[in-house]
Amino acid sequence: MPMTKLKAARTARKLTQVDLAFHSRVAPADISKFENGMARPYPTQAERIAKVLGLSPSELLEPTVPIANAS
Repeated sequence: MPMTKLKAARTARKLTQVDLAFHSRVAPADISKFENGMARPYPTQAERIAKVLGLSPSELLEPTVPIANAS
């Protein structure tokens, strides 16, 4: 499942994936994999990413609930 919270928090802070990678000491390719659901961060990576984004690791990792279409 893609980590849409990660991407939303990153873009809200006007950071590129490279910026976030630099400040959190995580490889840019890993940031991309996390955002696209190809991988999950290790706890230490999640802590560093969350700190840069001003979130708790649990906020960053909790799944997002898709919104059902209101028809």
